[in-house]
Amino acid sequence: MASTIPVDILRNILEHVDRAGLLKMCLVNKICCSCSQDVLYREIHSFDKRICRTLVKSSHLARRVRTFSLYAHEEELAKVLRNLTSLRSLALRDEGSVSNLMDGCTFKLESLSCFYDIDESLHKFLCSQPGLTTLRFFAIDMKIPELETTCLPNLTHLTAWFPHIPNFIRGRPVNDLTVMGIESMVDVDFGDHDFDYSVLSSAPIHKLWISYEFLFPTPAPILASITPSLVHLSLIFPERFIRPFKTVGPPLYLFE
Repeated sequence: MASTIPVDILRNILEHVDRAGLLKMCLVNKICCSCSQDVLYREIHSFDKRICRTLVKSSHLARRVRTFSLYAHEEELAKVLRNLTSLRSLALRDEGSVSNLMDGCTFKLESLSCFYDIDESLHKFLCSQPGLTTLRFFAIDMKIPELETTCLPNLTHLTAWFPHIPNFIRGRPVNDLTVMGIESMVDVDFGDHDFDYSVLSSAPIHKLWISYEFLFPTPAPILASITPSLVHLSLIFPERFIRPFKTVGPPLYLFE
């Protein structure tokens, strides 16, 4: 029966089939197997690094991956990434340096989330991603190399720690900004930074998530220059400020 269904109709049907059903469809015939694998491997979000073994050994499956999120350390990650030629969204939870990790990768990203320090390899990679529109950068390294104005020309969504914002936002059309801060960083010397660096964006800020302590010292005229363009504002209050009000709720996790 499945062999008589046009491929385009079959693909539409498979979009509504659960994982168990897709695995069974892989056993029907070659066409059903190929179409089912397209859905099974399109988005991978895993805490289990065993998926990396599959993607290293089976390049035909790796080519189907569009979204890849790995929340575990994997020594063969560089090999995995080189096989993900069709990748558009990448999220890596592993921390540290990425020396040579992106070398040889041919994919063109639209979204990147990582905890890595920007070493020479990652710097070069970012400069090769003109289509990247969303960047979530979680490294706390205070020494980030200056990014050329030609790097990330289409960046519109940015999440980063407070002291890193100017380097990423300057001259780029960022309109959705999340400024991260944690209680342990409140006593860190950030220099003379005010929130006036938001005007460094080449586009108006429409959405802003920001910790209370970073807005507090900002002069009113600067806030006034930002406010007219905002359509969404979320203030994040450190626990020590909200505890007296007995506010309860789940913790906020910015990593997606």
